[in-house]
Amino acid sequence: MWRSDLTKYSKIYRLSYWGQAQIISDEPSPVHTPDIIANRNQFVIDYDIKKSLNYHQQPNYLSDYIIYLLNKSNERRDLFDHVEAYRTADNRIVIITSPYNPNPPTRPEFKSTYKLYNEHAHTFVQVTTRKEIQAFNSQHSARYYRR
Repeated sequence: MWRSDLTKYSKIYRLSYWGQAQIISDEPSPVHTPDIIANRNQFVIDYDIKKSLNYHQQPNYLSDYIIYLLNKSNERRDLFDHVEAYRTADNRIVIITSPYNPNPPTRPEFKSTYKLYNEHAHTFVQVTTRKEIQAFNSQHSARYYRR
């Protein structure tokens, strides 16, 4: 069984960072508590999520943006950890990050939301568009950081 199978939206979560992990024990886990599962279900509804954009399916502009945030931004893993991206019904992009840092730095484009990764990790969400990400990439030369 996969973590994604615990939600009502296993097809959406199957290829996500969180959902692609196999459950190998019946022991309780802070990664798939009833609250995390309920939050994952609510997230799909609240943000009108239609598809996970896993790492291998991300368009280059999105990969470049996330790689920049993970590797070259000042916050690095203090804020950007366990990053996932999703597409909404109206074609927006929702990016979530769930650092374990108890006092993560803030960025105006990332808002605190309910916990989606682990009961010990805070989750932050950004709702954006392809155009906004491409503008950021141009301004920050994010393509330069692609490996």
